[in-house]
Amino acid sequence: MAKSPDGLPYPYREATHIYGPRSVPAQGIVFHMAEGCHVASYLAGDNVLRGVSSHFTIEADGQVIQMVPLDQVSGSLNPRDVRTSNDPNGMYGRRFTKYYDPDILTGKANHRTISVEMAGRASSDWTCDGESYPPGINDAQVASAIGLVKRLREKYKRPIGVNGHRDFADYKACPGTRRGMKELLAAVGHGAEAQDPPEPEPEDPALTEMRLKYEAEKAKREEAEDVIGDLVRPATRVANRLGAYVPVPNE
Repeated sequence: MAKSPDGLPYPYREATHIYGPRSVPAQGIVFHMAEGCHVASYLAGDNVLRGVSSHFTIEADGQVIQMVPLDQVSGSLNPRDVRTSNDPNGMYGRRFTKYYDPDILTGKANHRTISVEMAGRASSDWTCDGESYPPGINDAQVASAIGLVKRLREKYKRPIGVNGHRDFADYKACPGTRRGMKELLAAVGHGAEAQDPPEPEPEDPALTEMRLKYEAEKAKREEAEDVIGDLVRPATRVANRLGAYVPVPNE
């Protein structure tokens, strides 16, 4: 296989269906369950249903294969039916996609996302090359997925969120709610990427000295104003009473 066109440490096998350049920047990574095995071979084949494609696959043994360049659009989501609801159990839904620009609801869902198709089944046992696995993704796939997210975030040097297919489609169980998927989302975050607050810029020592002097002078001034106020208030009350005094005849 060829090398990644994006300089990533993954082999490249071109998908059958690639939908042209992105018209807007990618904002998130979306994980899908392939409901089968040997995913890259299928997506590079002649009989791919519904024109599906994916930027990356994660095979049963944990191997990551790139299939679509990152500046191109894959066909992994139905852009005409993006959900606006949430699962009753809170696992997936619109609350995890609100960080995207709103155009994901009007046709840009595939343009805004980087797709990852993983070997396995969302809710039933599966086999691959003689190995049997419980529902969901296995430990090797979890580790590879975490590594892929880390590399993509390093490459983009800006926030890149993480989602499951069901965040976009309430009619799909994909990618499931089993242990492997929960471990992946717990490790990389579900929804918008968590951002550490920026480190404060170090203050110039001369500015620090000036600021401290100013604050000291301000404190002294405020203290003096309080003292003057304490002296003036009684005199003001006396003056007000004298001003309001009306002499009585023959007083």
